[in-house]
Amino acid sequence: MSKKMSKKDQAFAQRVVDLAFEFNRYVIEHPEVTEKIGREARIFFQIERDEEFNAWSRQFAESQQPGDRPVVWIKIKKLRPIQSRIEVLELVTV
Repeated sequence: MSKKMSKKDQAFAQRVVDLAFEFNRYVIEHPEVTEKIGREARIFFQIERDEEFNAWSRQFAESQQPGDRPVVWIKIKKLRPIQSRIEVLELVTV
């Protein structure tokens, strides 16, 4: 039987997904970062000045099987506001 996630856990898990998406974008623009991380590393996120999320993320990381893979913490120091990159849009009604 699986444990039901609390709304806070769901929100933090969604934040991890969002951060992973943004981190992937960052890596595309800065591929040299991957050389520092390595292929086998397990990545976890911390957000500057968000201790509640950071504590949750540390607890999540500790709950994972340690194995022999290195762990890399990505500390997000600043995020730009979310915005669309679409400059021109056309709606076509069918």
